[in-house]
Amino acid sequence: MAKREILVEEHSGAPIENVFKLLITTTTWSNWTPFSNVERVVDSELDDKYDSDDFDRVGSVKELTFLGVKSREKLISFNEPDEFVYTYIKGGFEKLLKNHRGVVTLSKEDSGTYIKWEGFFEDRFFGSGLVVKSLVTPFIKRCARGLARYAEKI
Repeated sequence: MAKREILVEEHSGAPIENVFKLLITTTTWSNWTPFSNVERVVDSELDDKYDSDDFDRVGSVKELTFLGVKSREKLISFNEPDEFVYTYIKGGFEKLLKNHRGVVTLSKEDSGTYIKWEGFFEDRFFGSGLVVKSLVTPFIKRCARGLARYAEKI
């Protein structure tokens, strides 16, 4: 099946540390993304090892709500202060895509922070990725812009 890529770029006048702090602190996401709610989902494999309030650790799963539709993402890795990697694991688009990987890369600039937000995935069936890309790209643009502007306020 076809492989797809989404690329969104944004600039923030905020220092890279401020931008990264917002990105890794998921409890702030409803302040700068279109998500109305973000909740941690219990993962029985990991909860024996970690405090249940540890929301932003590698392996944590978040349930995100947008316009009443819920989806789940899992934090795969992060490298402070310049990389955040996640995967989409459940929700409305799961029937249209597979092998999703989202990567947010931050780069320090003289005037702030460069934000590169990428999404990689495969079509689940012929052409399904084109639908996902057309719907998700504007959403990711809103997230990247919201992250950039909100970081400038803190």
